[in-house]
Amino acid sequence: MRQALEHHLNMQDDPIKTLRHIGPILLDLLLGARAVTLNRAAAADLSGELGAFISQQGREPSGR
Repeated sequence: MRQALEHHLNMQDDPIKTLRHIGPILLDLLLGARAVTLNRAAAADLSGELGAFISQQGREPSGR
């Protein structure tokens, strides 16, 4: 996601074009199966450590 956003910013692309490309990536990041699984696991963790870790590290896989 970050790389895609930086690319569009560097290219000074039209904002609509940028949103069309980045929108689906953002939706998947927030609402995809991986995100739902992580959120459920964090909610079930009574210690709060998993939620804190996810918050600290971010939700985006490093390869995206």
